[in-house]
Amino acid sequence: MATRSKTKTANGTLKLESIGQLLASAEPFRDLAEAAKVRLVAGEPEEYVRGFVLREGKQLGLCGPRSLLPSLSRKVLRIPLSKLLRELAEHLAKLAGKRTVGQTVNRFLDKIGFDAWFCDYIIGWAKSGEPGPFFASTEGKVIPLTVGTGADKTPIVVAVATPLSDPRELTREFYAMCVDTFPDATWDRMGLNVEAARCVRLGRSGLTDYKIAEILLDENEPGWRIVYEEKSEWRERRRAEAKRIQKLRERFWKDYGDSLFAFLSPETA
Repeated sequence: MATRSKTKTANGTLKLESIGQLLASAEPFRDLAEAAKVRLVAGEPEEYVRGFVLREGKQLGLCGPRSLLPSLSRKVLRIPLSKLLRELAEHLAKLAGKRTVGQTVNRFLDKIGFDAWFCDYIIGWAKSGEPGPFFASTEGKVIPLTVGTGADKTPIVVAVATPLSDPRELTREFYAMCVDTFPDATWDRMGLNVEAARCVRLGRSGLTDYKIAEILLDENEPGWRIVYEEKSEWRERRRAEAKRIQKLRERFWKDYGDSLFAFLSPETA
């Protein structure tokens, strides 16, 4: 891997690069990239290749609506939107029963605690002679949510800020809830090591540790083949690099790989 510049790369960027490397080690993505490469080398315009990639990706469920929402079956996707909206409206109407708009709004205010705050505010003011603080929710909020159902259920954390928010306080609360919500996915160790993720990908593509070692040495130490003139020295340098690569991959699977990327078999890493 090419040596990084001295400019510090944001952790979020490193995480995305690591995931990109791991995603590329999955066979469907790898096959699609190879097919795209063949078309580009053959001179096919990139615009056409993009169309091909998009069609194949949707067909395989790698992109498109079903990649993010698996419950959207082909049958569901073919339902006319107007029909779906009418059925949804009827369903919501049944849930609403005989409630009026006013009753619905009042229930919402009650749920978020606005009316309770209002009473506390006025009564507290009346008792103490001093008005209390405004409605707390306008300060912003950190909310844990769940997206999807069953095996596709995924926890997420959302921070909602307003002009009245203290970004520093909200950030601390957001961080604390993320740590509490994602205990196995904080990427504290190998998650930021893009090189380790890349070695996993190259290994799964069929390359030996020695071949990967040559690739990395050519990128990180240009001219190493010349520096180590003696064949025995050259082999020893490559052997040492291959051993380092093996440790990177083993540590990756131990610390991180198995927990979030079960679809990539560590036995074939």
